[in-house]
Amino acid sequence: MEYAGFQNYPDPSPWSEETYIKDNDGNKLYETEWCELKIRILERNDIAMLKRYMTVYGIGTLAPADSQTSDPFWVAAANGSTDTLRFLLEKYVSDPVHQKEWPLEVRGFSLLSVTCSHPHVETVKCLLDSRMPVWKVNERDLHGRTALLNAAESLFSEVPSKSLRDPEVDGYQWIEERVNAAEELILFLLEKGSSVQEADFGPQPPDEKNQGQSRKELERAIVSWTSFVLSCGVTDEQPQQPIGTVLGGVVSRGGYSLVKRLLDDGANILARQRYIGHIGRLSKSSNSITGVTAFHLTSLFWNANGLKALIDYCGESGVSNAKELLRSCDDGGRWPIHWATAGPGSSECELLENNISDRLEATLRLLLSNSPESVNVQDKEGYTPLYHLLASHASCVRRKHFDIALKHLLENGAKTGILTVQNYNALHIVSLYRPEHKLIDNSLLDILAKHGADINQPDKDGNTPLHLMASNLRQSEAAKFLLGQGASISSTNTKGDTAYHQLMQSSFLPGQTIDHRRYITPTFEEKIKAQDEMLSVLQEAAHRDDMMDQPNAAGRTPRQLRSETRSKWQIMGARHPLRRGGRWNHQDKAS
Repeated sequence: MEYAGFQNYPDPSPWSEETYIKDNDGNKLYETEWCELKIRILERNDIAMLKRYMTVYGIGTLAPADSQTSDPFWVAAANGSTDTLRFLLEKYVSDPVHQKEWPLEVRGFSLLSVTCSHPHVETVKCLLDSRMPVWKVNERDLHGRTALLNAAESLFSEVPSKSLRDPEVDGYQWIEERVNAAEELILFLLEKGSSVQEADFGPQPPDEKNQGQSRKELERAIVSWTSFVLSCGVTDEQPQQPIGTVLGGVVSRGGYSLVKRLLDDGANILARQRYIGHIGRLSKSSNSITGVTAFHLTSLFWNANGLKALIDYCGESGVSNAKELLRSCDDGGRWPIHWATAGPGSSECELLENNISDRLEATLRLLLSNSPESVNVQDKEGYTPLYHLLASHASCVRRKHFDIALKHLLENGAKTGILTVQNYNALHIVSLYRPEHKLIDNSLLDILAKHGADINQPDKDGNTPLHLMASNLRQSEAAKFLLGQGASISSTNTKGDTAYHQLMQSSFLPGQTIDHRRYITPTFEEKIKAQDEMLSVLQEAAHRDDMMDQPNAAGRTPRQLRSETRSKWQIMGARHPLRRGGRWNHQDKAS
C-alpha cells in the first residue's frame, strides 16, 4: 500500500480527538509528530490526497518545518511534484494572513533554486509562469546563486547512499537520469535568457541601509557573509574567486554538445574558481581549493566527453593552447591529471565497474596523449598522479578500474620511487592510506617494488615501509613480503625505533566488516594473537634474539613496550567486556 506505514494510531492524549484522513481504500491514515505523512504525500505528488489532508489540517499544512528539507514547499520543489506545489502556491496566495506569518521569502531557501538544484524542468516552468510570487530567471537567491548556476552544479550530485546500498538500484542509471534532466533544464534556461558567464561569488555584503530587509533577513545575511569570508579567506592580497561557474558545473558530467554550446556562447574556458567538494584523499580538508579550471573538474569526474570538448574548442578557437591548460595548477600545485587519479569520492567507485573503468581509462588516455610529461609531475606535497591513485583508491585495489588506471600509468612511465615532501615513496603511500580493516595486496607491493620503489627508503621521520607495516597488526603478510624482498629488520627511525618498537606500540582497531554494515571489535585474546603473529614474522627474518631488548632513544625496549600495551588492552577489555559489535559507518568497498 502507498501509505501503509501511517495506519497505526499514535498514543492519544486523554484530551485529544482522533484526527486522520482516509486513503483510497477507506483506511484511516494518521499524521506523525514530524509530519511524515504530509511529506510522503508531497513526494508522491498526490494532489487528491493533499486536498484531503488540507481539509483536515487546514492552512497549517503550509507552515514551515523545523528543518528546511521538511518544509512543504521545499519537499514539493525538490521532488518535482509540480501539481502539489502549484496547489500549495495557490493556497498561499489566497491567504494574506499566511503570507504575513510564514512568508516564503524568510524560509531560508528559494523555491526556484531548490527546483533547479535537483533538477525538474516542468516544475521550473510552473514557477516561472507563476504570477504571484514572481520568480525571474536571472535573479540571485540568498546565497548569490542563479537558476542556471544551480542547474549546472546539480551535475556534481552523488548517488544517494540509500541507492548505493540497494542491490536493485542501478546507481549509474540514477546519474544518467540526473544528467538528462539537468541538460534539459540548462538548455531551457539558456533559451529564457540565462547567461553562460554567470558565476557564484557567494552572498553579497549585507546593506544595513536597505529598508526592504527585515531584521531577521539582515541578521541572516550578516551571518552568511561573515561565514563565507572566513571559509574562503577573501583578503585584499587574495582576490575572490567564484565558488562556481556554469561551465565548471556542466563539465563534471555534461555531454560533449552541451559543453561545446556553452563555450560557443561565451563561457570562459580560462576562468578559475573555488571548489568545495570531494576530491580523493583531499576530501578531509575543510578548506576550499582555489585556482580550479574546467579541465580540473571534468578530469575529476572522469568525463572524457567533456574533456574532449574543451580540448577541441582550444584547437578550433585559438583562445588558448590545450597543452598549457592541461598543465594548469590549482592552489596545491595539482594538474588535471592529479584530479583524475584522485577521483570524486567513494560513491563514484560504487557504480558499475565497467562504466567507471571505461570512463577513467578514456580520461587518462586523453590527458596523457595530450600531455605525456604529466605522468610523473608532482604537486606541492610531492604527490604524483600515481600516488594520488594509491592514496585515494586504497580500498579499490584489485578492482577493475584501479587495475586499469595503475596499468595505464605504469605503461606510460609512472615511477614508484619518486619522493614526496615527506620522503614517501609508493610503498609508504600504500602503507599509510590502506584502511585499517583491509589487508594490503602483496601483488601490488611487488609491482611497486619492481618499478623502482626502494624497500628500505626512510621517510622524514626515518620510518621505512616495514616500520609502517609493523604498526598495523593486520599486515603481517605484507611485512613478511617486504622482509622477503630485502627489507632491513634493524633500521631505526628518528626516535630510535625499529620495526619491533613499532609493533609493540601498534593498534588493532575495529574493522572486520560483516555485510558492509557492521564491525567486530577484536577481543584481548585476538589482539595478543595478532601481535604474536607479527612478532613471529619479524623474528623469523631477524635470526637474532636481542632485538626485543634493544632500547630506542627514550630507553624503551620492545619487551617493555609490549608489556605496557598489553596492560592497556586488558584494562580496555575489562571496561568494555561486551563491546563486540556495532554499526560500521564505512562501506567495505568504499575508496
